[in-house]
Order: sequence, then structure tokens, then C-alpha cells
Amino acid sequence: MSVSFPRLKILWLTFIIFADDYSTEQLFSNCPVLEELLISYCTWVNMKIVCISAPALKSLLVDGPETANIDGLHNCEVKIYAPNLVSFSYTGSVAKDCVLCSFSSLVHAEIDFAIEELHMKRGVKK
Repeated sequence: MSVSFPRLKILWLTFIIFADDYSTEQLFSNCPVLEELLISYCTWVNMKIVCISAPALKSLLVDGPETANIDGLHNCEVKIYAPNLVSFSYTGSVAKDCVLCSFSSLVHAEIDFAIEELHMKRGVKK
């Protein structure tokens, strides 16, 4: 199944369960004029690669689950291709690997990794 939103500029996804690498990549890449993407409290089940490719994207906010025992991005490789990104905000677990393109337009970035929850999940005490 292919989904295409050729004129969509703003996309907010909340409490969505992503379960397939290919369809997730197709969703983001089939929005050629997407400028704002918010991914909030979504679950990434059995995903190896999360690829966000949106050349027109200016604002990306990823707000993961508050606890590490919900499937976050910690077992995924995250690839972001958004050369026009101006604002980036990420809250959640640390991804297994991250591939980012050059963000030469970036003026605002906010990153909050949920490291303590991951240590508690793995049984590591501070």
C-alpha cells in the first residue's frame, strides 16, 4: 500500500504504532513539500531502520515515550535527510545508530536523551 500527500505541509503523528521499516519510510518520503513534522508518543515495534527523508522539512519534533520499557528508538538506526531543517527537537531514548545529513540551516536544536530510564531497564544502578 502506498500513501502520498503531495501538498501536505504539516503532519502531526501522535500515539501511532510503527511496525514496518518500508511503509514508514514511504510515508515520510511521499510528502515532498512537508515543512513541519511532529512525532509524539509513537511506538516503534521491531523496526531496524527509521528513515525520515523530507527535503523541504523545516521543523522536526520527535517526542518519545516517557519510559524506556515502551518500544522507542533505542533498537533502531535513525536516518534523517532534511537539508532545510531549521528547528530540531528530540526527547526519548538514544538510538542504536544515527545518520544525519548536513543541517546547514539549523538554528535551534533541543535534545533530551532518556538515559536514566535505559539504565534502570537494563538493571544498571547509579
